[in-house]
Amino acid sequence: MTLKTFAPSGADTVLLAAGVASARVQLDPNSSVTRVVNDGTATAFLHFGDVNVVSSLAKMPIKAGATENFTSGSSSYVAAITASGTTNLYFTNGEGL
Repeated sequence: MTLKTFAPSGADTVLLAAGVASARVQLDPNSSVTRVVNDGTATAFLHFGDVNVVSSLAKMPIKAGATENFTSGSSSYVAAITASGTTNLYFTNGEGL
C-alpha cells in the first residue's frame, strides 16, 4: 500500500475565527481529506457535518499550534468552538495524508 502525502485541491483555504460560540464554514464537498491548522493560542473543538452542524466542548479537540489531517468524507461543513478566547483555524481540502 502506498501512502500519498497531502496535496491540496479544489477550493481555496478557508478561515474560521473560532470563539466561545459555535461557528461554521463550508468545505469543498469534492475532497475527502481536510487539513486543519490551528494558528492561535486556544484549543478548538471540531465537528464535521452538514449546513446545520454545531460544535461543543465535547467534540474533537485540536490543540493550539497543531496541524492535523482529517477524513471529512461527505461532510460539507465544519464547526468549531473554544472553551475561552479565540483561535484562527485554516481548513484546506485535498487528498492524501
